[in-house]
Amino acid sequence: MATYVKCQQTLEPCRVICQDEMTESVEIEVFKKHLLDMFTLGGYGSLSLPQIDRIRWHMFPEIRIPAKQGELFDGAETTATEQPSILQIMDLQQERLARSLGEGHRVIHGVAGSGKTLILGYRAKHLAKDCTKPILVLCYNKVLAKRIEHWVQQKEIADKVNVLTFHAWCHRQLTAYNVGLPAGDVKRDGYWDDMVNQIIRAVDNKLIPSGQYEAVLIDEGHDFRPEWLKLIVQMVDPRTNSLLVLYDDAQSIYHSVEKRNFSFKSVGIQAQGRTTILKINYRNTQEILQFAGQFARQLLAPTEADEDSAPRLMPISAGRKGPEPLWIKLPSLQEQARYTAEQLKAAHKDGMPWKDMAILYRHWDLQ
Repeated sequence: MATYVKCQQTLEPCRVICQDEMTESVEIEVFKKHLLDMFTLGGYGSLSLPQIDRIRWHMFPEIRIPAKQGELFDGAETTATEQPSILQIMDLQQERLARSLGEGHRVIHGVAGSGKTLILGYRAKHLAKDCTKPILVLCYNKVLAKRIEHWVQQKEIADKVNVLTFHAWCHRQLTAYNVGLPAGDVKRDGYWDDMVNQIIRAVDNKLIPSGQYEAVLIDEGHDFRPEWLKLIVQMVDPRTNSLLVLYDDAQSIYHSVEKRNFSFKSVGIQAQGRTTILKINYRNTQEILQFAGQFARQLLAPTEADEDSAPRLMPISAGRKGPEPLWIKLPSLQEQARYTAEQLKAAHKDGMPWKDMAILYRHWDLQ
């Protein structure tokens, strides 16, 4: 009581809120009005979105995105004293999603560059705080697995979070439980399919236990065959039932024909009521998205789907501007190679490091 009297002598009662006025029994609207009534001064205008993002950047370091998307998991984090001129952080939908993911099965449909892997990393770090069993992160691509693994090591949670490609995980399971690997060399046609079938049979026959992991997080879910997903779902501990699948049908470049027609329910993923869609592409400039759209109109054409299936999403630009891509057509492969080499040499002479350049080609024989 004495403290309250002293407080009244210092602050007006309308500017004080007590502990018993912040309990769950207090109605939300009453509490909100009490807070608003505490701020009687005005006339200063409202904060702009960039100003709000700047405040969020300082208050929540975990939502910062490194300046280079290519260094999402292997670049040094910017400190508060090294504040960049352009702040890159999770947007409000990404942050809200990363913080609020509850238990159960969750599916996030997101276009390329929408921050799906960033959310996966945030989720893995959150789960690692209180887990009693290992957490498994799976993806199809070896390079992505290495990047996520490096990030996990930097966050000092590698003892709790296992990051593997799907086939590497299959190999490790068959070896760890002495089930045995398929006959022949890994270069043999059908070797990897045989290995997957072998682990599926081993799990069905209880030679490999199910429920091994506190949580399973799948990146690049669009590159997983239905039978792979069905197998992985069984690895989640029923006690937590924690599964996160990141998916983008437009990015599916492996086994696409054979896995188009399946539902999440058919492989054991309970996605109804637990799906989220991310449409904003932060990775590419508006000019690059428009240019790519000229070649991939059919691939990027949006398709409707119910909550138990995979929709195809049309990327929306975040509004970043950049130079227009150049389209140059030359009559022969030799002239293409010569022109490309000249452009790279000129760029290097102007100060661009070799490591910041790349040449993309479709077929191996063009090397």
